Amino acid sequence: MCDRFKVPCITASTVAPLSHSRFVTSIAPKDDLVGKAAAALIQNLGWNSFLLTYQDSQAIPEIANLLSIWHNQRGTRTILKVLQLPPDPTHYEAFLKYVREKLKQTNIVVHTRDVGTIHSILSAASLLNMTESRYSFMFTNPVSTLINKIV
Repeated sequence: MCDRFKVPCITASTVAPLSHSRFVTSIAPKDDLVGKAAAALIQNLGWNSFLLTYQDSQAIPEIANLLSIWHNQRGTRTILKVLQLPPDPTHYEAFLKYVREKLKQTNIVVHTRDVGTIHSILSAASLLNMTESRYSFMFTNPVSTLINKIV
């Protein structure tokens, strides 16, 4: 439409605009911005270990900066474990039970594009008493419009 009518358009979509279009400009953050911001926050929180979970392989470039956290601000090593979320939300409770009992992780980063996933994970966590103060969940998402769905 922008090319057809020769009017400038701005998009906040994370999907890249047509590169050949002179009329479409994206103001969306770069794919790696979310990972960089989350990495900085984790370092500032001083987490010594955390579990990074993601939905699918398309998310890996977005979270790559989180994979590079090896040391925290105190100079000690940060232990990072990475797991893909189960494709079926009905398995989130078993997944979180594994995280709690086998991995013994209390700091959990979830990278998702779906607000339903956030709700399902928090519901499963609540059933397992993993919403207590000793557990920390960080939800990262490259799509800022997700915030509007939560609020």
